[in-house]
Amino acid sequence: MRDLESCIIEAGKQQKIQLANLYVPSEKAMNHPETGLVNPPKPVVMVIKDCATVARKYLPIEVYATLENPIKSLKALPNFNVAILVDFYRDVGRTTEADMLYSVMVGNYTPTKTTINEDQSTEDDLDDVYGGYGSVQQTVAFIETDKLSILKQVFGYD
Repeated sequence: MRDLESCIIEAGKQQKIQLANLYVPSEKAMNHPETGLVNPPKPVVMVIKDCATVARKYLPIEVYATLENPIKSLKALPNFNVAILVDFYRDVGRTTEADMLYSVMVGNYTPTKTTINEDQSTEDDLDDVYGGYGSVQQTVAFIETDKLSILKQVFGYD
């Protein structure tokens, strides 16, 4: 997931989204929360560490949601490709932040659907010329797809 997060943050910086600039400092604060403090009380260090951990985990979600045309922005990056999406997908179902990012990325996307016209007329209907008006029924069949396929479709890698 780290590659996708990095791409999202990079796209955010290109669009001058200020929160994207917190990503690197949040890692430093998460790993070394006492930096810059003289004899800090333990609760203060824990609050700094916890806040930095939350920021580190959820900043990519916020930045992605803030991007103007996020799919186009990510696909424009030279290092973004389908392998990054596949790598990210491994974390979906394992971590809350990956599940949330997936939900934001897929959003209201509807899987591919196919419309099939079925002529329901019979020989008996041929005698009554107007009785069969509108007898052609449309059946909409949704093609069953897994979450990774949906993610690839959203980004146009189908």
